[in-house]
Amino acid sequence: METAQDILKRYGIGSTPDRIGILNVFIQHRVAFSIVEIQQRAGLSCNKTTFYRNIEMLLEKDIIHKISDLDGTVRYSLSLADSLLSVHPTEHVHFRCLHCHTLTCLFQAVVQSPLLPAGYTITRTQVLVTGICEHCREAIHVLEDYTLN
Repeated sequence: METAQDILKRYGIGSTPDRIGILNVFIQHRVAFSIVEIQQRAGLSCNKTTFYRNIEMLLEKDIIHKISDLDGTVRYSLSLADSLLSVHPTEHVHFRCLHCHTLTCLFQAVVQSPLLPAGYTITRTQVLVTGICEHCREAIHVLEDYTLN
């Protein structure tokens, strides 16, 4: 698995403690986070301006991408597949667990672009699927088994 430093180097970006900290949040947890959650988990010492500039730069290089959550909160996720060796498909499904509230990119679930009438141009497609994630489903199943016995 690539490290934060490897990713920055591959994209020709200077490696700073703040950039490494931000990327490590995504690499370690593999779910989408809000700005506040990234700041809390990364424990960065930089000011807000530097933090936002780093986020914008990672977005511009498509190292991370934005996702609008059910409540309108913008979340960010790593734009690299599980192998961390290739960029994610341009459009993929995002899954929001109704139990634990995590938002996960499902890179294997590629979204097909809809056919639009002449004159329309797609700039971005977002598919957000809700349900119960595998982890919670297993936990709920164990709980149900326990309460039935």
